Amino acid sequence: MWSEDSGWNPISVEKAAVLCRGGSVSANSGIFMCGKCHKYVYFADGKVKGRYFGHSRGDKDEDKECEDRSHFYEVEYDALKDPKYSYKIELNRKNFCFYIGLLLTPDINPQGTFDIISSKGNLYTFNFDRFYGNFDYFNVGRTPAEEYRISTGEISVKSFPQKVIGIRDGIAVFKADSGKKIPDWANVQVNNEYFLLSKGQFTRFVSSSVSHHLICESNGYFLYSIRAERFDYGASKFFCELHCILTNQSPLIMPIWPVYRRSPYIMYHNSDKCFVLMSGEEVNPKVFPNRIPIPKYCSLEQNAVLAWVNCTGRELVLALDRDNPQLKQIIMWRDNEEYLTSCPRVFVMDFKERELTENLYSTLPYQNKLLIETVFDGFVIVYVNNIVYEKREIKSGCRSAFYNIRFGSRLEIFEGLDKVRIIEFKWNCSCDDFDEKAFVKSLEKCSDKLVPIPYNLSGIAKKLKDYPEIQRWIRIVMKNGYISEKSFKLLSKLVLTLEAKND
Repeated sequence: MWSEDSGWNPISVEKAAVLCRGGSVSANSGIFMCGKCHKYVYFADGKVKGRYFGHSRGDKDEDKECEDRSHFYEVEYDALKDPKYSYKIELNRKNFCFYIGLLLTPDINPQGTFDIISSKGNLYTFNFDRFYGNFDYFNVGRTPAEEYRISTGEISVKSFPQKVIGIRDGIAVFKADSGKKIPDWANVQVNNEYFLLSKGQFTRFVSSSVSHHLICESNGYFLYSIRAERFDYGASKFFCELHCILTNQSPLIMPIWPVYRRSPYIMYHNSDKCFVLMSGEEVNPKVFPNRIPIPKYCSLEQNAVLAWVNCTGRELVLALDRDNPQLKQIIMWRDNEEYLTSCPRVFVMDFKERELTENLYSTLPYQNKLLIETVFDGFVIVYVNNIVYEKREIKSGCRSAFYNIRFGSRLEIFEGLDKVRIIEFKWNCSCDDFDEKAFVKSLEKCSDKLVPIPYNLSGIAKKLKDYPEIQRWIRIVMKNGYISEKSFKLLSKLVLTLEAKND
């Protein structure tokens, strides 16, 4: 039953009877929803068999497979073949195309090719060598199909689904940030943006609590941006029509102990027991394929639970199961690796791609710029004279450029939350406490006789390439055509000091 405070909540027949004293409640009223198949149900008046909830006889045949209405409903859930997040959309200017994501478990290394066949008869052939890591996406064209079959020939790949659901009934919802298709009756969150793909213009009811606008159209399909601005019944009803459950809080699974490593879809560990933090509405964690409820170690605030999982099997799937294993899950893969490893390598280079392997430098990099590449996601904190100048997130495998490196700069590089590298640039000539800005100020204070620009001033500027503030000052005086004698002597003395140091 819908509640304005917490959305859809379980309700007993007895409580519903107290709230609905006036007789039966039609399924068309949208007041009660089945927790199994998420269809609206009626509430009988009790004149014949007592009060009870029931499904309408006019439901589609596939909806009659609801576990609550059939004693013969037995479906074995194979989590490794679950097509969750296996279909996504990618925008390209005013067009879009579709991709299927496939998972390879670490214990296999197939060779050869496999086929993806759409329900429209289109054939896409790919080589297994295309996989980058354990998970990758494969382009299946710009026109969606209702479903796709995966054929590996004589090669057995147990983690491949037999089919992937595409766009059924001419409508689907995708995450805006990643483009991944949202499975039926998965959670969507208030104030998050989603894509709605519709065959033909979308003309259904749109609540005033939901913002929507057209992004583009291609091959008869219209792509909209949608967002629930408020958490109310109107917004919930709109998303129910799209086979989504509107919530205030998205589900979360976060392994916290022991040490593990993780790809986007697999958690690798080497332990008999794992502690996991889970949060979300109606948290009911289970381990698949046997749907075994796991014990809750303790309950925390805001629908959060700390639980532990017995990891006796090699492969388990932990899911927040609200009678739908597709809501949120993680594959836990046990192996025998040692996870107390050395610090991951960080690549620091100048703009000529020369690697900087030391942690302390007395000269500045080429063009005062650095390139940083890490193995894992993290962030970099840049200090200038012990004051935070910049903090920036970095992505694994991507080179991030940092500009305006000067003396006094210190870069602290983190992967995850671990500080893995510090690189620092310090002035280190005869005066250890040299301050470039203070030196420029001393040049500006020289007020003695002005002389024409000496012929060797440009040569002095080139030798001071590691001092951008001084070079900038020299360019200004060269443009004016005059320089004070004292400031020229200070520059000449600085160059001689640097040359003596280098010798």
